[in-house]
Amino acid sequence: MSFRTTIATFTILISTLAACGSEGSGTSVASIDSATVTTPATDSESPDSNPNGEVPDELADVGWLLDSHLTIGGLQPYQSGTGAGVTFNADSTLDVDTGCNMGTAPVTFEGEHTVLIGPLTMTEKACTDARITEIEKGLLFVLAEPLTWSVSDGVMTLIPQNITDTGLHFVAA
Repeated sequence: MSFRTTIATFTILISTLAACGSEGSGTSVASIDSATVTTPATDSESPDSNPNGEVPDELADVGWLLDSHLTIGGLQPYQSGTGAGVTFNADSTLDVDTGCNMGTAPVTFEGEHTVLIGPLTMTEKACTDARITEIEKGLLFVLAEPLTWSVSDGVMTLIPQNITDTGLHFVAA
């Protein structure tokens, strides 16, 4: 295929793509050599977006103690005094304390109520208390998922977006 044939094919492809999209339909439009290319809108263009990905004020620098686990059967409280919890830092990191191991991770906030956590770096102490080991497993399992977060009356809830039967409740320390 010659250089001229390649350019002509590319121009036809661009023109065909331009005819498929329309402005105002959740797409963004860019012009390339008088042809129009239409691409899907990104979250950063959404009116509900958090364009800077900053930690929201209601979460930033608050110590959140793990209080209960949301299950199909309702809230299952954790025994107090475990020390398990999280802190979203203003520098877009998360500190995690499982009651046995500690760790940190970068966090990215998208839209109004989505948070992505990770990769999570944790210490690897052997936890001798079976209760703490179960809390750690549950906490790390939930934090590995894309999460929807909310805060109401001093309670933060983290619910995995891809799993419907679990979530975590935290109380402000």
